[in-house]
Amino acid sequence: SVRLGGAVVLKLLRRVTPGVHPEAEMTRVLTERGFANIPPLMGEVRRERRDGPPETLMIAQGFAYNQGDGWAWTLDHLHLRLDDALSRDNGGQGLDLEAYLNFAQGLGQRLAELHAVLAQPTDDPAFAPETMDAAAAEAWAREIAARLDAAFAALGRREDWADPQEAEAARAVIEARQALERRVEALCAAAEGAPRTRIHGDLHLGQILVTGSDVMFIDFEGEPARPLAARRAKASPMRDLAGVLRSLDYAAAKALQTAPPEAQVDRLAADLLAPFPVLAAEAVVTSYVDAGG
Repeated sequence: SVRLGGAVVLKLLRRVTPGVHPEAEMTRVLTERGFANIPPLMGEVRRERRDGPPETLMIAQGFAYNQGDGWAWTLDHLHLRLDDALSRDNGGQGLDLEAYLNFAQGLGQRLAELHAVLAQPTDDPAFAPETMDAAAAEAWAREIAARLDAAFAALGRREDWADPQEAEAARAVIEARQALERRVEALCAAAEGAPRTRIHGDLHLGQILVTGSDVMFIDFEGEPARPLAARRAKASPMRDLAGVLRSLDYAAAKALQTAPPEAQVDRLAADLLAPFPVLAAEAVVTSYVDAGG
């Protein structure tokens, strides 16, 4: 991204693909519908072709003043809370997570509001809400099963684990394969009748800007490695929520990796960090539900 002056940012797309680009499309609709928690779309540069679909080259967005993305902000926050707890007699009180839980509550509320805007009725077939029918639920199950197959194949090929604990964790996951596959089938079957809308599609803490006491969502292009049609497909809003919860788990693990290296301190840091992803996830989900998500 390149900032022009004080109010505009140009985002140059690294991978130019023929067709409607999801980031330009999503931010245009959200801007038109008045959703305030994104950098507004101000323009799009496209290459028009006589013999094929257009290609989006860059987009112009309003600049959002921020304190960084949610991933870096979360790690900094956890490091500060850990340093504070490890530098004194903690007295069993754990980390002071009040400020972070306020952030998590705000995130859950804004995500519910984002999904509500994307669920608005419209004549535009690309954004008209749908209901998950049996065929869509079965297709979803097949997609997830294929991803599980690839993950288990990768685990099966891996032999050079860093330590016995990692190797044991991998074996435990492999042994749970059938249970995981049955769980996927049951969850996808239960999804029949649930709403399908446009969603962010690749939501995690790195796609969220911290803006004072609020948040903004960015990077609506979806998973860059997937084809445009898959990135523009409607899906369950729960995918976005799950992406946030997974990212909270990752943040706790990363904060522990960068904790002081002494063994005793590492054990203490692990104990201090253990409640974080649970409490933060609870704050996000509770706020999301309370806000109508």
